[in-house]
Formats: sequence, structure tokens, C-alpha cells
Amino acid sequence: MWKCGTAFHPRCAVQAGYGRDNAVMCCDGEVLKSGRRASASVSFFDADVELIVAKLSKVFQMQSDKFKNEMRTECFGNITTLTNKVAELSSQHDKHVSELSSLKTEVMELRMENVALRNRMDDAGRIDVENFCVEAQERILRCKNLMLLDVVEGRSTQISERIEFDINEVKKIFSALGMVNKFDSVLKVLRLGPVSNKPRPMKIITSSPEVVADVLTDGKKPENTNYRLYSDRTNLQREYMARLKQELAGRTEQGESYYKACEWST
Repeated sequence: MWKCGTAFHPRCAVQAGYGRDNAVMCCDGEVLKSGRRASASVSFFDADVELIVAKLSKVFQMQSDKFKNEMRTECFGNITTLTNKVAELSSQHDKHVSELSSLKTEVMELRMENVALRNRMDDAGRIDVENFCVEAQERILRCKNLMLLDVVEGRSTQISERIEFDINEVKKIFSALGMVNKFDSVLKVLRLGPVSNKPRPMKIITSSPEVVADVLTDGKKPENTNYRLYSDRTNLQREYMARLKQELAGRTEQGESYYKACEWST
């Protein structure tokens, strides 16, 4: 006994089988006779199966073609994106290679400049030490001296008389400054430079730097006097003082009135 299939009864889901001489049983118990009726039902079932298979094949082919097209489009888009990205990376790589070459060149130039600067610093260091020692020694020698300018000079042909004249002038100036008690500390008075129509600068050598400081800070210069009294400065000190005066003048022109010159002079 065979159970019927979908071709024999609408309530059946699967074909169980059939035979030439065997009866066919429906899924609900109905018995169908074998013979021509069964053969006709089998042929009709085969035709339906072929139709279903054909439709499924067509649907599958359509879905397959659609999937292929979608995949092809997506792949082409991805390939285009990757191609553009590779081109961009290649361009950046070329740019970085060029920059790296420039950086290597700059590094080499900087190394050469560094070597040159080190050599110059070594030479400059030795020169600076020498200049420092010379400047320090010169300041030590000058710290006991005063410079007196615009003081009338004696015209005697005798050197001793001119020296005596200068000493008396210095004593008068110390007295006018209220520093006559410091005159005993004066060791020597010299005129600098060759004789000319103008009074030459006078160098006053004292016994200590303290005498110079006292005369310049405590001495009170009388009014209506033309002489100028300064500390004995080195060339470096004079250049520095000139720069300070120039800066002071510039700031004064700009309206900065709270600055004033503070010189060690009287």
C-alpha cells in the first residue's frame, strides 16, 4: 500500500510513491485504485514538477544575475576607490621622499655650520679671555685716577713750572668742591697729549679708589665753572656709556621722562 502524493490529493504535501498493480492510499485514509487513473496522475505530477523547476531556475537565474551585477558594481567601486587611494599615497610618498632629501641637505648644512661655529667659539673664547684679562687689569690701574677737562694750562717754557701750575689748579678745584682734605691723597698730576692751543686733559692720580669715589659723589661743583671731572674710564667703559646716553636720548624723545643720566662725574 502506498500513500498518495501531491498530485493525487490536495491535502498531501509529498509524494510517497506509486505502483502499477498496487493501490494508492490517500493521507486521510481514502484508497485509490491502481491502473490508468494512477498513471495519468503521475504524468500530471511530473509536468508540474518540471514547471516548478523551470520557474525556480528562472528565478534563481534572475537573482543570480542581479547579485552578480550588484557585486560587479560594488567591486568596481571599491577598485576605483582603492586605485585613487593608491595614487594619493604614491603622490604623498613622492612628496615625502622629496622633503626627506631636502631635510638631509639641511642637516648636512647645519652640521657644517655647527662645526664652523664651534671652531669660532673656541677661537673667540681664547680671545675673550685675553680681552677680559686686559680690561680687568686696565680698570684696576685706572680706578685710582680722575680725569679733569677744560682747565687752563700754564704757558711757561719750564716743565716744572707747568707742573706746579697744574697742581695749584687741582688744589683750587678740590677746595671749591669742599674736598680740600682729599688733596693730600693726590700723588701725581699729568697732562695728556701733545701741547696745542686748547687745554689738554689732565689726569689726577690718587692713592686709592675710595678717594675718587668720595670726590665724585660728595664733591659739590660750584656754579659758573667750566671744568669737568670724571672717573678714568677704559675704552670699553666709554663705549658703553656712549650707548647708554644714546638710548637715553631716544627714550626722552619718545616721552619717557622718568629716566635721567647718572654719571660718575662732577
